[in-house]
Amino acid sequence: MSNLVFIDAGNTHVSIARNKVNNNWEVKKFKSSKELHFLDQIEQDDLVVISSVNGGEKLKTELTKKKIASVSISDFKKDQSFNNWQHAYTKTIGDDGIIQSYYLAKKYPNAKLTLIDAGSFITSDYILSGDYRGGTISPGIELFLEDYKRGIELPEITLMNFQKYLQGKKDPYPKNTVDAIFQGVYEYLRSLVLKVKKMGMDTLVLSGGNASVMYQLVKFLDLDINIILAPNLIFDSLEYFFLTKDDEELYLQ
Repeated sequence: MSNLVFIDAGNTHVSIARNKVNNNWEVKKFKSSKELHFLDQIEQDDLVVISSVNGGEKLKTELTKKKIASVSISDFKKDQSFNNWQHAYTKTIGDDGIIQSYYLAKKYPNAKLTLIDAGSFITSDYILSGDYRGGTISPGIELFLEDYKRGIELPEITLMNFQKYLQGKKDPYPKNTVDAIFQGVYEYLRSLVLKVKKMGMDTLVLSGGNASVMYQLVKFLDLDINIILAPNLIFDSLEYFFLTKDDEELYLQ
């Protein structure tokens, strides 16, 4: 049996996971690069399952050169189905979105659920009683903060600074530029979270690299909603999909 390795190739970073112990993954993160140095982490007896923003074709080609077996989530995107999950959105939603939505729809078939994946961009996907209903995409926290650099003499605000702000008392009437920026970012993220409550959802799942920041915000808002913090949801989803796959022939190519 080959060793299962999962690759999540996002817009700016690549994460590789293997060896799940007590529901915790061994995860290594890399900045994406054209040279694909992170593939040196893969061994010949590994079987790689890929979720990628661009379909993973380049990754598959490089792995083939190394004589390493791989399959990407895009291989399973048919016209209106995904692993026998009937949806017209199959080809329009990204790999990470469809694999995580599929997993949550199967795991929580009766929930009215929103998945907020906080990465380079923040995606919100809505799943009602096992049915994917669509979603939105917004700038990620760090991308939003970086926009302030365009202003003349505006102070640079880091993600760590913003996290500290979340932990303290918030003045709705900021008295200086730094607090004004903090409050602006806070209101932006708050609007994404409150929409979940407004839509009548009963469960909010937080995933992605900045899931803990969103969790901190949600806890501060004290919403009457079931909150699930799952920063490595993508790897749980890839594992679940692989172990319940229907299209065996794709793994034999």
